[in-house]
Amino acid sequence: MKRVFLSILVCSFLLVAVPAFSQFIAGVDYFNFKYEENSAPMYGGYLGYDFNDFEVSISYYMWSYDDSVTYGTYTFDWTMNIKPMHLNAIYKFKLPNDPHWVPFAGVGYGQTDFSIEGYEDDSEKYDSWLYMAGVRYYFNEQFSVNLTYLSTQVDVEGNSVDGSGFGIGGSYKF
Repeated sequence: MKRVFLSILVCSFLLVAVPAFSQFIAGVDYFNFKYEENSAPMYGGYLGYDFNDFEVSISYYMWSYDDSVTYGTYTFDWTMNIKPMHLNAIYKFKLPNDPHWVPFAGVGYGQTDFSIEGYEDDSEKYDSWLYMAGVRYYFNEQFSVNLTYLSTQVDVEGNSVDGSGFGIGGSYKF
């Protein structure tokens, strides 16, 4: 009974108090991303709360790389798919002279869905970390354009698969 009461209390706080002191934020990003030696576009987005100096969000990105290997007369086509989902914490640095430019840095932890179509159709989830740094330009209180450097580490069965890239995106505060 105590757990149910505590759960109701926490949910009530999140639904009433958190939005009063923050704003919902949603964004989309497009990256020129490279995992190991394979380079391809990565895109996705995030949804979260903006607490002025801090931001907490859930992000989901998709990266896909098509390749083929030829052995004599046989050609083997495969597609590597990586879909990271992270819970992110971002700190925003305020510049005293210009409120339009806001540098930020953040870290995220979550699961990455990893599959290779054409080789193994089942996807598996692995622990992963996300690191980011960038700058936002706010056109007004709600809309901003983001320039971001993103780096990830995916632990695939004891081996670290690393990726990084630069991207551009936009965000909107509700």
